[in-house]
Amino acid sequence: MAILSTINPVANSDFTINLTLLPNIYWTTFSGIKTTYKRPTYNDGLAQIQRTGSGGTQENANITISKPYDPESDDAINSFLADHEEGVAFDMSITPIKRSATGEVQGRGTKSWKLTGCKLASSELMASIDTGDGSKTVVTTLEFSYESATFA
Repeated sequence: MAILSTINPVANSDFTINLTLLPNIYWTTFSGIKTTYKRPTYNDGLAQIQRTGSGGTQENANITISKPYDPESDDAINSFLADHEEGVAFDMSITPIKRSATGEVQGRGTKSWKLTGCKLASSELMASIDTGDGSKTVVTTLEFSYESATFA
């Protein structure tokens, strides 16, 4: 059993989200990694209980990342979209970080999530424009599928 004093959770702000081909873009949101497992079911005929068998298929839900739109630095995103709209695969990583007493960013441990075989599913550029409300931020969002996710 975990003791509360040994648990060291990670805050939402303690991650870096990097697309391998866009290393200098600061992404602020990440939808998370969700996998659905579809298993065969059967009834043994006697117990009147639906049972779940082994095997089956695995389906990875699409990933969404987003960031505030910056017209002066987001040209790299436009080039990335043009280069990958035909389904060219790319990789990304999500790394837990911590800040030192001087504010320096350091990796938290030696592992990070690696998503490989990513392919664009959709993009939304300059979303949420509302010229009547200056309190909102314009957002750029990318959605993509991936083949595998490993924490290594």
